[in-house]
Amino acid sequence: MLFRSNFRRLAREEIENALRAASDWGLNLRMNFDLFDQLEVYVRGDHIGRRIQRSWRTWYRTQVTEVPAYRRLAVVFRLNPSQQVQEGLNARSIFLKLFKNVPKADIDMMLPGTSIRMSLVDQGKILFPTISGLGLTVFKVIQGTLLLVFSGIQGILAFLIFLAGTMGYGAKSIFGYLNTKNKYQLSVTKSLYYQNLDSNAGVIHRILDEAEEQEFRETVIAYYLLWRDAPIGGWSLDDFDAAIERKFEAVFQTKLNFEIDDAVIKLQRLQLATVTPQGRWHPERIATATKRLRDSHQELLHPELHSPYFRPPQPVHDSQS
Repeated sequence: MLFRSNFRRLAREEIENALRAASDWGLNLRMNFDLFDQLEVYVRGDHIGRRIQRSWRTWYRTQVTEVPAYRRLAVVFRLNPSQQVQEGLNARSIFLKLFKNVPKADIDMMLPGTSIRMSLVDQGKILFPTISGLGLTVFKVIQGTLLLVFSGIQGILAFLIFLAGTMGYGAKSIFGYLNTKNKYQLSVTKSLYYQNLDSNAGVIHRILDEAEEQEFRETVIAYYLLWRDAPIGGWSLDDFDAAIERKFEAVFQTKLNFEIDDAVIKLQRLQLATVTPQGRWHPERIATATKRLRDSHQELLHPELHSPYFRPPQPVHDSQS
């Protein structure tokens, strides 16, 4: 269904490249692939998105930045039974997630089993105060021991007050680490909340709808260009494919690899086009094609009407009417 919806599967190397990079809105994450018995990521719709950002380089003024992104990203995975996973998750189940407008450098934020990797700046903010506070505490302990030997009660009280302040400074560093980690976790949760489209059974229904839409679009595009642009002698399969791809490039300024083999199969199945023994394709007339599409649609909506066992209901005569 994903392939029929024109998704493509990401290779392991592409996922690992995303783990090594991050956009200005993303996070550096590490991932434990051993958590999964199987993990597959599918994407569709390469495009350039636009995000608004502020930075010190622009004196915190708003700036529009172009970001390469995927319009759709689907994740399918099954957990490894031998790994310790979250309680309540069935390792035999298959999990599905579908996201929208995901920057290519941040696809790792949509994957399960990731943990936050602190930047060097954040590590310095946490480690430097902690190490300096620890060193200062050790120094004061030694100093306090000497005070106990050579001074009276006032020196001891001063030492205890300073020691309490140093311990509070260390506690502040620990809470700073926890707050930074919570801030990163909130960023991941926010991305999952706003970019999530569906989960599990909902993904199947949505992908099925998108597969039907993609099939319909391929068929209509192929018929329309064949009807409008094909010469009297018809098109060969290669000419047919090249004409559609040229049209897309002229209208949308993007290159397209059109699946012409799949399109002509649908044209034949719906009787919208014919092919000569020489391999030249010709469209049916608009009126004929419209009638066949309408009949096909009615057959899908009311299959019982086309059954050989169907008997139309007999009219009921009212003697009083």
